[in-house]
Amino acid sequence: MKRKVLSILLLMIMLFSLSGCLKKTPIDTDNFITNATSFNYTIQDNTNEFSNEVGVIKSTLALSTNGYQIEFYEFKDTESSKKMFNINKTNFEFLKSSKYSESTTNAMNYNTYSLSTDSDYMYTSRVDKTLIYLKVNISNKDEVKEFIDKLGY
Repeated sequence: MKRKVLSILLLMIMLFSLSGCLKKTPIDTDNFITNATSFNYTIQDNTNEFSNEVGVIKSTLALSTNGYQIEFYEFKDTESSKKMFNINKTNFEFLKSSKYSESTTNAMNYNTYSLSTDSDYMYTSRVDKTLIYLKVNISNKDEVKEFIDKLGY
């Protein structure tokens, strides 16, 4: 009997520990800007471009000297960020070439999708009411992945 109780208790502890791994902490625009600046990106407020988009509160671009950009959005609610994530994912899926690799994660408060083709690396991630989006030349993949990891997205 003691073994059974101990086993159940151990299982509950393991499940509780794993549940923490399934949740990410979102950042805000100020945190995005601080991190982007530390990676030598130039910052541009792009909110006015999305004034007609339902749910977009802020839109910020991190511009690279290599000619690509990373987009960060804050939404009024989680449903809006989920909708934008699904649109981005669907758009990326249409760009699959004959050789590609992709990865999808769906967890408690976030979703991620990445697609690598011969020429491009595409990534979008939603955490609560925020979203990051990028489509870069495959040669910049490692550079942007380092930045994404730094953000926790």
